[in-house]
Amino acid sequence: MAKCSFTTKYWNYEIGAEVDYFCDSKDEDITVSGKCIFHDEHYLQDYLFSFREEKKRYVVKKLMEKVNQSITDGEALVCVRYHLPDIKIKAIFTKPVYFTECRFHGNVDLSVSTFYETASFDSATFSGRVYFKSATLSEVYFKSATFSGWADFSSTNFYGEAYFPGANFSGRANFGSATFSKWANFSSANFSGWADFPSANFSKWANFPSANFSEEADFFSAKFSGEADFGSATFSGKASFFSAKFSGGANFGSVNFSGEVDFGSAKLSEQVNFTSAKFSGPVNFTSAKFSGPVKFSSSRFSGKADFSRVGFSAAYYDSAKFSEIADFTSAEFSGEADFTSAEFSEADFASAEFSEKAYFNSAEFSEIADFTSVEFSKIAYFTSAKFSAAYFGSAKFSAAYFTSAEFSEKAYFNSAEFSGEAYFTSAEFSEKAYFNFAKFSEAYFNPAKFSEAYFSSSKFSGEADFSGIFIEDKANFHYVLFEDGKKILFGIEDLSRVSFMNTDITRVRFSDRARWGKQDKFKVVEEETLEKELFERKTPNTVTLGSVMAVYRNLRENYEFRLRYDEAGEFFKKEMELKRKYREVVSTDGSTEIKENGKVRRNLSLTGLYYHFSRYGESILRPTLIGIIIVGLSTLFWLFQNNPTAEPSISLIASKPHMAKTVYNFITVSQNLNNTHTLKAFERSLGDFLPTLSLASDIKVSLIDYVVKIVGGALTFVLLAVALRRKFERKYTR
Repeated sequence: MAKCSFTTKYWNYEIGAEVDYFCDSKDEDITVSGKCIFHDEHYLQDYLFSFREEKKRYVVKKLMEKVNQSITDGEALVCVRYHLPDIKIKAIFTKPVYFTECRFHGNVDLSVSTFYETASFDSATFSGRVYFKSATLSEVYFKSATFSGWADFSSTNFYGEAYFPGANFSGRANFGSATFSKWANFSSANFSGWADFPSANFSKWANFPSANFSEEADFFSAKFSGEADFGSATFSGKASFFSAKFSGGANFGSVNFSGEVDFGSAKLSEQVNFTSAKFSGPVNFTSAKFSGPVKFSSSRFSGKADFSRVGFSAAYYDSAKFSEIADFTSAEFSGEADFTSAEFSEADFASAEFSEKAYFNSAEFSEIADFTSVEFSKIAYFTSAKFSAAYFGSAKFSAAYFTSAEFSEKAYFNSAEFSGEAYFTSAEFSEKAYFNFAKFSEAYFNPAKFSEAYFSSSKFSGEADFSGIFIEDKANFHYVLFEDGKKILFGIEDLSRVSFMNTDITRVRFSDRARWGKQDKFKVVEEETLEKELFERKTPNTVTLGSVMAVYRNLRENYEFRLRYDEAGEFFKKEMELKRKYREVVSTDGSTEIKENGKVRRNLSLTGLYYHFSRYGESILRPTLIGIIIVGLSTLFWLFQNNPTAEPSISLIASKPHMAKTVYNFITVSQNLNNTHTLKAFERSLGDFLPTLSLASDIKVSLIDYVVKIVGGALTFVLLAVALRRKFERKYTR
């Protein structure tokens, strides 16, 4: 009796060992090659079409006999390395089935079939289409199997373990709505065509490590109830996980995404790992939800990365690199967010919420970094971060650390709120920095570097330290509210570029060596601006006369409070000098203009006289000299009178007929050396000058006496008293 000469070994999954295989075909099924019709690889290759078709039908007939016999006898169906044409089997297999290393030269249709035991297609080659649609498989093996055509596993029920490691799908692989009740292993599988897993259900571990997807991979609405491992996989086409649900952990570590990636509206419940993943195309995670921690550490995003409206638990993007825009608008981070050493081209975090600590230490933003209206509920770390243009307008910080941060372009913190500590120590702002309308609880800028800084209408409710700051151009603190000035420290020497217009700085602490002007130590920048605008005839003026005077008034009060009366006096003189030199007038259009006073107004007005007589009450020498001159002139006047005690006569200017009498009323040459006459003249002058000293009874008081007493004496003593009081007050109250 002839038997097939083909023998080999195959892996028997029931006993878990490799066993010998002996073909049971015999007699009429043996060809001239000594092999049976199933193992003779040339049997189906007859050059005549009619013979080929007849042989195919015969092979199918004999195969179905084997299938039916195994089902009837309740034995395993073993078809190792068969060569089979088109086959269609709809059967229920209660025992193991082995098609190991089979060569399927046509289409294979096993749709609706049921495999209750192990089914092995290891190393099988499918040259045509393969249909397992709606089939039910227990434990199935497709290790290193090759699918040259379309492989249809849609709606297939894998209620046992499904093994596809090393499988090659040259055509489209459709696993849509398939159910994997246990382990699904596609490790190192190669999908050269589309890989469709829409609505697939993975109840246990879904294993795709090192898998290769050359075309689109569609996992739309797929459900992963257990672990999902795509580690080191390659996606050359679009990878869609839109609305996918991951109930267990998901690993995409070191995955290479060359095309578009879509995780929009996906839900990931446990830890997700994208460490060292590479995204070459656009990435969409819009509205995705990460309930567990997600790691994008050292990942690379070459295209746009859209994480807008994503819900994060803990998110780790440390050392990640974004070559195009990274969009995190309205994202919610309920756990800590770590972007340490991340590199951004353009980053948009507008309206994002960080419920726990946020780390951006050493992060680099080469283009716009937009954190507008972001809310940081816990500490936000931006230590040593590097920004190009930075927008933090209306952002809310619990505590913020921008220590040693660098801003190479404009930085906007307008209307930002810092409810805790805000550290900008050693930060560098190369362009304009805007903190207008910002609110600070505690702020530390020592020793930050500014090109231009604007803090207009900002509010400092607690301590603020600006010690050691460097200002290249200017810093404006207009309309700023320092709720507790004693807690505000400007410990810098050069304040010539700092403007405090319309800000109460009466209790702010300044350096003992503070210098307010470039040339003039006490000339504030507001006055320099005023002079520049008047010189350039610029209208309307950016500063008002009253506001500049108010700055000097505040500084005077500040220095008086610190018992630094000499410097306070200098600021008072600056304030009065402005009043003497300029005035505000209302123009025809109702606006207010600043005009420079003329010489008469500058010198002969009350302010002008106050300046000339006593340097605004700061000079003792001037009123003393004026008093001496007044007494001297008065004495000289009475000395030339014939009788210093009589009512003075000025008849010298009368008509010539009275000339004799006029001459008679003035001193003669013989009286020149009369000491009594001289003493009487000096006595009357001194009595007139001293307000509290009454004149002798023999002196007839005239209008000139009152003029000297009121204008000369009283005014001089008032000016002198003011100057003396200030001098002694400063000396003995230190």
